[in-house]
Amino acid sequence: MSGETVGGLRRDAIGLREVLFQSITAMAPAAAVEALVPPLLLLPSA
Repeated sequence: MSGETVGGLRRDAIGLREVLFQSITAMAPAAAVEALVPPLLLLPSA
């Protein structure tokens, strides 16, 4: 088995900052839709 590389992530390869940034950017579109819907429901329908 000499010369073989083992795949996988290194320990502590990503930190809290990176995980938090990824979480926020993934949720941003859903948050924008959620913020937009209530005002639209208050508009009178034509």
